[in-house]
Amino acid sequence: MASASISKSRSLNEDILQTLIGQGILSEAQAEVARRDSKNMSMDIEEVLVARKWVSEDVLSGLKNHETEQSDASRSDGTRTSAALSDTHGSSDDYGFNLSRYRTWMREILD
Repeated sequence: MASASISKSRSLNEDILQTLIGQGILSEAQAEVARRDSKNMSMDIEEVLVARKWVSEDVLSGLKNHETEQSDASRSDGTRTSAALSDTHGSSDDYGFNLSRYRTWMREILD
């Protein structure tokens, strides 16, 4: 069950990265760095992108809203978009606290 959740999260992260690359907001090189940071620091792609100041939370929020609106529509390749894009963080009561800590650490590392 955990591997299915991890696979789903990876797919959502890739969807986010590919959308940002397609919109010209992110380069392929930045996407690769974000993937590695996410893996090495056990952070979500979204957290990495915001911590590195490559993407604002507003942009990610707009992206999630757009993806959620399209979740019932089929893609041109016949697959369906994920309605769970906004739920990539799990259900920890301490999520907000931990997110704040991670962002602080990333800012310290990157500044």
